[in-house]
Amino acid sequence: MHQLGKSISPGTFDRDEYSKVQCSYKCIFGMSRLTPGIKPSTNHLVLGNGHSYLILAGSEKVYWFLNAKNTRVMYGKEIPRYTAEDERRLAEEHFGDRLNEQDTFKDVYENKIMATLTPLHEYQWKRWYFQRIMTIGDASHKLNPISGNGGSAAVEDAAALFSVLQRKLGQSQVRLSTRDFQDIFAETQHVQETRTRHLISHATKMQEFDAMQSLFSPLLAKFVIPHLTDDAMLALVGDNTTQARCIESFQVPRRPRYVPYEDELPADILKDVWIVRVFVVLWYLVYFLYSVTPQYFIHPTYIMKCIHAASQWHSSIPTIASGKTNPLAFEISLFPMIFIWNVEGYRRGNRRTIGSRHVAIFFSAVLAASRKAGVVPLYFILAACNSSRTRYTSPAGRPLPVSAARAVLTGTFMVYGVSLFFIGLQLYTTIPAAYIASVFQWQPLVIAVIIWGLANANKVSDHHAELEPDRTHMGAYLDKDYPYLTQLYLVLFAFGATANIYVPALADDERLVTIMVCSHCLHSVFEMRRLGYIPTRDARNVMLAILFALQFIGPGALFAATWAWRERLIYRLSRGYWAVGE
Repeated sequence: MHQLGKSISPGTFDRDEYSKVQCSYKCIFGMSRLTPGIKPSTNHLVLGNGHSYLILAGSEKVYWFLNAKNTRVMYGKEIPRYTAEDERRLAEEHFGDRLNEQDTFKDVYENKIMATLTPLHEYQWKRWYFQRIMTIGDASHKLNPISGNGGSAAVEDAAALFSVLQRKLGQSQVRLSTRDFQDIFAETQHVQETRTRHLISHATKMQEFDAMQSLFSPLLAKFVIPHLTDDAMLALVGDNTTQARCIESFQVPRRPRYVPYEDELPADILKDVWIVRVFVVLWYLVYFLYSVTPQYFIHPTYIMKCIHAASQWHSSIPTIASGKTNPLAFEISLFPMIFIWNVEGYRRGNRRTIGSRHVAIFFSAVLAASRKAGVVPLYFILAACNSSRTRYTSPAGRPLPVSAARAVLTGTFMVYGVSLFFIGLQLYTTIPAAYIASVFQWQPLVIAVIIWGLANANKVSDHHAELEPDRTHMGAYLDKDYPYLTQLYLVLFAFGATANIYVPALADDERLVTIMVCSHCLHSVFEMRRLGYIPTRDARNVMLAILFALQFIGPGALFAATWAWRERLIYRLSRGYWAVGE
């Protein structure tokens, strides 16, 4: 196509664009029989200094790739065509590489059925078409095969071309002209080239890391990679999958899958809205600073006056007669927040991250020992940062271990039972109220410890609990935790709203906490819209409902209600309810 274009229409293509095609790695890919250290249906990724291995084992055969870095980056015509002797020579250089405790590369190579050495080109052509000719796949964008996206990108090119072509045919009453084809091809390239450029960059970075060529690769490989979860490893390639394209005019069969494709979501994903997260983090930070150093916020500027006014806000929550209010009521009304912190800590998407259960326990302990107005915004800052992680926001990150879901629900009744006991001591004994309050303030830590203890006990007694209820890889996606969480939110809402009735006039710290909880609920709704999980209209209505409900049910019950709505929304996405209104 390039030769034809240069001869018919000089200037259409760069004079020597092929000289810009680069090659940094070469690859021996082959097929071998199983070796003692490679079990059927297993995948192996072996990192090395200047090379890496990807090994995929089937039932009887092993498909493997050895990617080795060239001594220098080559371009265009200087990229060689390799021979069988070149392949054997490179293989022998790596015969001593240890693949597992039993096998070296020599064992795999000498057990081969076939093998081929090829250079790995990496480049995206500036123009993919000429007159009535268009290239797709590797002919338009060549990426390192380590990411596994090369073949699928070619299929997506074909789907995008078909969709544009079919649309154009439907709009035209006459045969398509060459100009029409030019427009079709240009639109197809425009639709695909941003995605394929990202795939090329992603594959290049993966290869650099696997071959220990990036700055921090050795440290990450030694101290981080061994501790990553299965989901974290899968996300390295899986995150690109949800952006795949389909043929627009074809009805996609509704096959079971836990994570919908982006074009199946109820709304478009909002891009480049990082400024909202920055604003939210600054909002929480300002309130944290105000709670610990209020003397520095008495300043005659408009922003400071607004913050000061907000911190002095008196809610219109209806309360009973002042003689029947209880000083412990606000503490109890916030229990839903603490329970939900611990729920979030057990999420599949939060394992071994900044949102893990250990972090939730830490914040529960700090909340018990410190002023709530100083701790709550810090947790919400962490939560706002955590919401940028795809592994957490994806439907696949929603489930809890069944043992944890049961523990949280059971712990709810235990904690509220203890709370009623404390209220009884306060009402019917002569124990000083200050003493009871000083003991009661440790309830957040008690909640976290009870949940942790019950979850471990359930895990021991229930061999189905640890994220894989039936001991299969699909166990995490059976949603056996969801019924427990549904009941949990209902209980938390009921107790939180009831306790809120007995809350006396709010102190300054309590107003700050209330504002923070409401802000977090609003931001969570925005995140659902950002991810495309709900349309803008629905997000607006939920936000208005949050602002209205706060006046009547208090911050704790509001938190529980918002999280119940959020849980159901993500659950329905994972069960295939993609279309709006289903």
